[in-house]
Order: sequence, then C-alpha cells, then structure tokens
Amino acid sequence: MKSAATGLLGSTVIAGARAMQRGIADVIEGFVAEAITDELRHDTAVSTHAARGKKSVEDFSVHFRDQDVWVDVKSKNLRGSFSMPNLISIKRLWNIFQSPTESLMFLFVGYTIVEPSVGKIRIDTISCVPAEDMNPEYLQIQNLGLGQLQLKNNACIEELVSQASQGELARKLPDMAAAFHKRQMGKIQREIDFWNLNKQYNKQCFKPD
Repeated sequence: MKSAATGLLGSTVIAGARAMQRGIADVIEGFVAEAITDELRHDTAVSTHAARGKKSVEDFSVHFRDQDVWVDVKSKNLRGSFSMPNLISIKRLWNIFQSPTESLMFLFVGYTIVEPSVGKIRIDTISCVPAEDMNPEYLQIQNLGLGQLQLKNNACIEELVSQASQGELARKLPDMAAAFHKRQMGKIQREIDFWNLNKQYNKQCFKPD
C-alpha cells in the first residue's frame, strides 16, 4: 500500500473555488481512497473495501489473509496554519489494538492549493504509519467524549512517522489514558467542591414597585 500511496505524489484534484478546509479534506480523502483501492485491485493477494459507514473509523480498508486493515486518511494544508486534528477515540483505538484480526493505518496527506480560482489541489507529501507504532511524544489525549487522541500542536508529521517504533503506542496507551482520566477526575472534583461551597444565594435584587 505504501508504494501505491507514494505514486500519488504530484497528483492534482479539483475541490472547487469555494471549498473550505473540511470540504477540501473530503475531496482529498475520497480521491486518495479511490486511487489506492484501484491500484490494489491488481493485487490478487488482497481485497479492498469502501468505508462501512459514515461513522466508520476508515476511509477504506484492505483485507489481507485474515486481517482487516482500516485506513484513515488525514489531510493538511502545507501553507495553512497548523491544526490539531483529532485522530480517533482512545477506547475505539484500544479495541482495535486488542483485536487479533484488525489494525489501523493512518495515511497523512500534505497538500498545496495551486490554483485558488478553481480550487485545484496538489498532493505534495504522503506517508503512512500503523497506529500502534506511532510515537506518543507527538500525541496527546483531549477532553472529547471519553478521550480523543490528537496530534500535538507542534507535532511534525514527518517525525511522527519516521520515529515510529513497533508497538510503542499500543504499549503506552493504557498509561496515557489513565493519566488523562486522573486529570479529568481532579477537574471534576474541583467543580464539585466549588458548587458545594456556593449553595447559598444571598443577593438582594432590586424590585421595582
């Protein structure tokens, strides 16, 4: 799959002049998914499948032997301000780590808007990394739902990929999750204490005759 992904470097796609960041991301994710699945159809050892639904973790999947590889495409404007994209909920990720037949691959795509008048997009960087291998130093858990894995603000995707180590995130995620929830418990307890100390309402309001 990596060779199929690398073959997309320099490819262009039209997103439309009025497309915003989310719209551009949808176009790129669809284009990349379709191009890679078309390329892999020539490989008789694997089968490819579209996303199971709108809320599925994957943009497409690759089935090899008895393994399902969910592939999630993440895009970034190389000339835009840095964003901290949410990757996946930590509970969902852990369930994938625990499955003997599933794995998750992130496909990071960097693009440049080369013709704003028509929304022409060029793919300038593309790299993929298994989720379980990602370096935790470039990741954080944010308070969304029961915890959402996110790229740090200063994270460099190239370093995130190049410094991947087999199974590192899978080994460290439980400690990261426990530390996150401990911090959340502290915040919640402080809120409980605040409201318990402020039960009395003594303000004298002006009441017109």
